[in-house]
Amino acid sequence: MGKLLRRKRYDIMEKNNAGTYFKYAFGEIILVVLGILIALQVSNWNQLRLEQNTINSYYGKLATTLEKDIKALRETTDRFSLTGNNLIRCLEILNAENEGDIEEL
Repeated sequence: MGKLLRRKRYDIMEKNNAGTYFKYAFGEIILVVLGILIALQVSNWNQLRLEQNTINSYYGKLATTLEKDIKALRETTDRFSLTGNNLIRCLEILNAENEGDIEEL
């Protein structure tokens, strides 16, 4: 492709046809600019895809961490509930003033 375009350019220059040469040069410039714009767009798409993958990874890690935290909080809540029930039972035994129940305490 490069040889064909180069040969075309030399043919135009040999004929000393400046108008045609400028049209050819302008066409080459347009092709180069379009190529650069397409390359930039592809690069932007790739960058956005990478950023989206990073965000999805962070969301996944955040969800996992939140699940672990919720599980730990539920276990802690269950322990506090059990401790509270045991304390209430101790108070009931102490308030009953029954010597048999004090051994249970």
